[in-house]
Amino acid sequence: METFFGPRDFSTVTPSNRPFYLLEHPEALWLKAFCSYIFSFQHVDSLIWFHDGIWISPAPSPDLVQAGNLHAATKIGLGTSPLLLRQRSCSDSYEQALHFFRLGRYPSDIHGIGIPA
Repeated sequence: METFFGPRDFSTVTPSNRPFYLLEHPEALWLKAFCSYIFSFQHVDSLIWFHDGIWISPAPSPDLVQAGNLHAATKIGLGTSPLLLRQRSCSDSYEQALHFFRLGRYPSDIHGIGIPA
């Protein structure tokens, strides 16, 4: 993997976290190529990079996501097929969080996981 994507020689790399750094590198390269592609075709007001996903606002069309995915996969040498992506809208969660923020309180239950207030 390092031969293909480049060495991971950070001072923080240890034998126990080396696999993490090796796998994060192609993910970061893919996300950079994907986002650059999206930005070249659509104005983006907000981009948030989560652990294993991104929030783009306004949301790009499914066709643009598919084209960006194929571009990124090809650009970093993962082949000529797009990666398998899962898309979902976070609008409902955003609206719920904004509602509780404006009320000045924390919701007693977020998506059924029972986070206490």
